[in-house]
Amino acid sequence: MSTLNGNSDIQKTIEHFIDAVKGRAPPDRLRHYLGESKPRHIVDWTDHNDLDLLHHCIILNSSEAVEFLLSHRYFNESHQPKYNPYLHLAAKLGSRTILGVILTHRPNDNRPMTNLIYPDVMNKDDKNLCIKLENQSKVTPLDVAALHKHMDCVHQILNICVLKKNPEHTNSGYVALATLDGSEKALRFLLKHKYQSDDAREAIK
Repeated sequence: MSTLNGNSDIQKTIEHFIDAVKGRAPPDRLRHYLGESKPRHIVDWTDHNDLDLLHHCIILNSSEAVEFLLSHRYFNESHQPKYNPYLHLAAKLGSRTILGVILTHRPNDNRPMTNLIYPDVMNKDDKNLCIKLENQSKVTPLDVAALHKHMDCVHQILNICVLKKNPEHTNSGYVALATLDGSEKALRFLLKHKYQSDDAREAIK
């Protein structure tokens, strides 16, 4: 991991926090490890792959740590990472519980974005990286979940996000909801599985 602006204290704080997350420490212990560090320093820290502390907690599949950081406003919605949008990353990894946590604290993250490169390209010195990102089409978290075949995450996003926008479709099936959202990737993924014929007919309508 890299040191932010040469601040070895922040580096040690982050390392201790991540070790605590790996050890499944309870929230009160997580609070202890952040100590007296300024929130700005915690949020601004990244490792050599441009992954920040919230990224690491998502990758470690710790919904408790993600909840702790977001509920204590370490990563509010005004903060956007350079790479790997948080909700997209959780969708890519199939972290259903973490998806719910992020949607609760950062609902506006559910939108088309680019720069989802973990774990495909993690070398920021790669000269082809900028070209790759410029040519990358925008995808939604729903698209990402479908592309990586995480059915639970697809269902969750449809239930939480699409129904919120279309409350009159409370009784609609998943195929119909994916059609409403306009996600071809999710629709194709869902149609590979067995769904009630009524759901498919409603989608066609």
